[in-house]
Amino acid sequence: MRKKRIDMGLSMTKLAKLLGVGVTDSAIEKWEKNQNRPTEPFHARIVEFLGFDPELENPTISYP
Repeated sequence: MRKKRIDMGLSMTKLAKLLGVGVTDSAIEKWEKNQNRPTEPFHARIVEFLGFDPELENPTISYP
């Protein structure tokens, strides 16, 4: 997610706004640093943003 965000020239705040209500720049930072995992509704938004499901690309990552 961090790579795509940077490639698109988005700050964490701008990506949070793009992903929608309830997403904060703090949450983006924690997700990018693997300090926290997004809940299912946010996971779906991330999949839409990335264009793929990182859970399927990297089986070592699991989401609740």
